[in-house]
Amino acid sequence: MAKIVLSLVPLSGEIVKLLIRQTPDVPDFEVIAGYEMSVDEIKINLSRADIVLGDYTFKHKITADIVAEAKSLKFIQQPSVGYQHIDVEACTARRIKVANTAGANAVSVAEHAIAWGLCLIKNMFYVHTSTRSGADLQRRSRCSAGNP
Repeated sequence: MAKIVLSLVPLSGEIVKLLIRQTPDVPDFEVIAGYEMSVDEIKINLSRADIVLGDYTFKHKITADIVAEAKSLKFIQQPSVGYQHIDVEACTARRIKVANTAGANAVSVAEHAIAWGLCLIKNMFYVHTSTRSGADLQRRSRCSAGNP
């Protein structure tokens, strides 16, 4: 029997299915796209879901009330670092495993910090503002470097 995946991410069910299919040895499954669903619709679909792909936009909260409807749910995968909108205690009480993607943004955050540092060192904010106002920065930089 096919596993049922309730996807709360803001992607169509077909896209989620294509992404999951990229993983080798995935058993047969059905994807229910639930991002646009109401809380009541989520409860109804959650009652038959085996896996939930959490909502990284935090539009949907997975509360104890919702978890109580999860008859066959075994796993919630949160596709972001935070999981403050998931009632982890209620999931633990029902033996539902919850996972997030801790550290997934570490490289991006480091790159972003370095990029901002370079902007500050090179005075990019001044250059951007001056260029937009029509200043001739090449002439100014040659003169400031001691060149006539």
